[in-house]
Amino acid sequence: MVGPYGDWLRFPYEQTENLHIIPEIDCCRIVTDHSTELLQRVPPTTSLLLRIGSIEPGALLLDACDAFEAGSASSDEAARAITKTGLLTEAIESCTEAATREFDVVMQKRLLRSASYGMHFSYKDPVERWMPMGGATTDVLTKKKKAHQQHLSEEEGEYPEEEDEDEEEDSPTRPSKTAMKFVAAAQKLRIINALRSPSVGFALTSSQYDAIGPNGVVARLVMMKRPALASSIAEYLGLEDNVRSFARSSKAAAFVSSVAATAAASGGRTDAEIAEIAIRILRDENFSMSTILEDKTSGSTTTTPSSTTNTTTLSSPATSNSVLRGSYAAVALAAHRAGKAGVANLLLLLETSVIDKVPALISIGSHADAASVAAMARDTDLIFLSLMEFEKYCMSNAADPNKGQH
Repeated sequence: MVGPYGDWLRFPYEQTENLHIIPEIDCCRIVTDHSTELLQRVPPTTSLLLRIGSIEPGALLLDACDAFEAGSASSDEAARAITKTGLLTEAIESCTEAATREFDVVMQKRLLRSASYGMHFSYKDPVERWMPMGGATTDVLTKKKKAHQQHLSEEEGEYPEEEDEDEEEDSPTRPSKTAMKFVAAAQKLRIINALRSPSVGFALTSSQYDAIGPNGVVARLVMMKRPALASSIAEYLGLEDNVRSFARSSKAAAFVSSVAATAAASGGRTDAEIAEIAIRILRDENFSMSTILEDKTSGSTTTTPSSTTNTTTLSSPATSNSVLRGSYAAVALAAHRAGKAGVANLLLLLETSVIDKVPALISIGSHADAASVAAMARDTDLIFLSLMEFEKYCMSNAADPNKGQH
């Protein structure tokens, strides 16, 4: 590898027949027969912090945090020295940014601890003692300073004029932008580290994650057959309702397909029980899949829904959230492809979206039900679609196409 200034490094790959180098936005992805690697130039933020003899504010804060963990009293003096220069916020943000660029988890924790240590000194000023960790927003800080000045005036015997009683009350104190960046960086690192796990194999850098976005990560995980992780990330980040519903429907479809593919995993389940578990996944009800499978295999019925519960849930489409419109139809199609026609029929009973329900009924071969649903909705387009698909079905199954038209 040749750098921008003519320096070069050699990376030997022995016992590798196929090797591909893929350019990325901030690195090169090396794909071999056995692994995937990322080759990246050291980010400028990391270089400024970790180079030998660095006097950058972030490097000084990192040294102060290391001294604090070592039990040295000089750590407090070093942190206060950074505060006096007015560069404490810059030091905190540089440590936070460098943590997101790191691949080593140990170094990530070290840099985040340094940023957290610096935030403890960002609200030590007596005037700003009301601020939370990392500081407060400007409007709240202005009001608090005004109240502090009024208190000092009263102690000196000067009483300012009372303000209008109708004046709005102080808004609640909120974290500063620095603190919010710290929390966002911690969330990003938690997700990126999970994606970099060898069991997932979806290695991303911080810049690539920002370019793709959380929604893109969820979509790619679903395409990689990782719907459980996609659903967990969507719930953890609190993404839009439609994104979370999409991830949960993919997870439910994967469960139905896996149960149908592996007879031992189903444990002799009925279609109603499989549909019930799929519905609970769609509705994001907390339960352990492994616990349910173990209890069913051992014959216990403590976590397995009873037949009464199944009947009540499956016959009450009003209990489903409007966000789930279309999710039941998607899972029903997956169940039909897996050979679980009974599960597909039960799930379609809860589908409230006519636009999704009619094509799903046509796909599973219930043309009469599709025409009935379209007629009840008084949708001429869906009625025409149902009739045309039924005619195609008759023509394909009839020995004589002319008879099929009649």
